[in-house]
Order: sequence, then C-alpha cells, then structure tokens
Amino acid sequence: MLKRPGQEHGEVVVKKSGGKHAHEEHGGAWKVAFADFCLALMCLFLVLWVLAARDKEEIEVAMAAGAAPNMTYQGLGTRMVGEYQPGALIPKQPVNPQSQEQSGGQLQVQKLLDTPEELAQLSRRVREVGAQVGLDQHIITAVTAEGLRITVHDTEQSGMFKVGSAEPTPEFVRLLRRIGPMFREIDNQLVIAGHTDAQPFSGHDAFAASNWSLSMQRALMARAHMMLGGMPARSVLQVIGMAEVAPADPQNPQAPINRRVELLVTTKAHAQNVHRTFGQLPVSEPLTPELQSSPADTPMLERLREMLLKPAPGAAAKAP
Repeated sequence: MLKRPGQEHGEVVVKKSGGKHAHEEHGGAWKVAFADFCLALMCLFLVLWVLAARDKEEIEVAMAAGAAPNMTYQGLGTRMVGEYQPGALIPKQPVNPQSQEQSGGQLQVQKLLDTPEELAQLSRRVREVGAQVGLDQHIITAVTAEGLRITVHDTEQSGMFKVGSAEPTPEFVRLLRRIGPMFREIDNQLVIAGHTDAQPFSGHDAFAASNWSLSMQRALMARAHMMLGGMPARSVLQVIGMAEVAPADPQNPQAPINRRVELLVTTKAHAQNVHRTFGQLPVSEPLTPELQSSPADTPMLERLREMLLKPAPGAAAKAP
C-alpha cells in the first residue's frame, strides 16, 4: 500500500487485473473472423464473374463463326470452346463491335473501291495496321484483276493459329478486329479463304477432322473476329476452305507460308461473277421435249452474238 504524499485521509490501493472480461462476446476476435469470411466470399464471386465473362465471349465467337460450341479437332493443341487455357482469363480485346479499335483503319468515305489506285490505298492501310500489331512480316498484299488480295501467313517463328486448331493467336485476333471496321466504310464484298499445309491428320474416316474442315473453320473464325471488330455481315460474299490443294509454295508443301488465310476484297465485276456462278440459274430453253439447256452468259459469247447479228458493211446499199 502506498500513501499519497501530503494526504492524511487514507491510503491508495492499486489492484492489477488479468485483462479478461467476464464475457468473451465483448472481445473483437469474431470481427476478424467475419472480415476473413467476407474477403473469401468476395474472391469467390470475382472468380465466378471472370469465368462467366470468358465463356460468354468464346460462345459469341463460336456462334459468329457458325461452329458448334463443342467443335474440336483431333490434333495437337486442340481444346473445346469454354475449356480453360493458360494465359489471361479475360482477353484485352472488347467484344463490343463499337470498340475503340475501329479507329485504327476506317476509310473516310463510304464508296466502292474499283480502281487499282483505290485498292492500293486500302492495301497500305492494312499493312499499317499489321505493323501496329507486330504482324507486318506475315502480310502480303497484291492488287489483281479480281481485287485486293490480302494474305496473312505463318512464318518459321510464329503462326496465326495453334497447331491443328482453329483457335487464333492474340496477335491475329487484334489484326482481324482492326481490319473489320474498314468494311463499314466501303461497299466492296469479301471472299475469305483458309489454307493449310500438306501435313495430314491421323484420322482417315470421312467424318474425322481433316485439312478441309480445319481450313474451313479457320476461315470462319477469321470472319467471326472481323465481325466482332465491326465488319457488317453483308460484307462477306464467300467463305471457303481450300485445305492444301492451292499451296503458296508448291515446291515445299509443308512450308509455313502455305498455312494462311486470304482475304480477297473483290471488285464489282468479280463479285457479280461470283453471284452469277453460284446464284440463280438462268431460265432454261428446251431444245427438244427430252433435252434442257441453259444459255451461257459470258462476255466473249455476248461479243460473238453482236458480231453475228451486226449487218455487214454495204449490205443496206446492195438491198433493192
């Protein structure tokens, strides 16, 4: 016991306590446990949202490509749509067609590009976009009589798709989505062709995966990503798979340049020829009750008709 100095009326008693409350519920341990529970719950919801966002985009790509959601190939590096793959959970490219990537290659005026000079201008824009995404060494452009031919091919260092798969690489996706908005500003239609090398698939069944199905699915995937970038559906005239029958390097059937996707920006005349070739057949004129024939309609035959029907010079003068 201690006495207060200068005080005569009593002693000061100091009592030390163990610091424990009579009731544990007055402590703060439960608050820490509740905070941990809320944090774990928030992490769970975040993971579920990330997985749902990724599956939604892959389903949209598959639907735009015209492929079934469970489409896969019997080759290396294949997977089903929606299956997990290493890498970023959410792609950086937005799904919205009105994305800011459209600013990479829009033409100023909506028109039909039909002259070599106009097509060459579009070629330069495509190559600029290719350089921006790091694929300038993968792009070959050429102005032909049919239109602008844009070839995006593999190299020894990198490819446009995973081996034996129709899943494009992130660089190829960025290229396609930046090229897509260009077709919002022009009236030209597009032919998309997929090509593979001569490496065959292991299965030989008629319904097994083959270079035909692989090239077709790659062309459809290119169409899907261009549409997600902003290309209207009306811009696509034809989507075809060529397998390995038209190699870019015939001397080396398995060369990387043979694995490619070609975009043909057609002229008006070539688009009309494609429509006539695969469109409605002309009205048939029966030669006999048992035989049907369809008149050919080509520029050469039209000129021949004009020459035959044109009166010879001086024929009118000789007429009585």
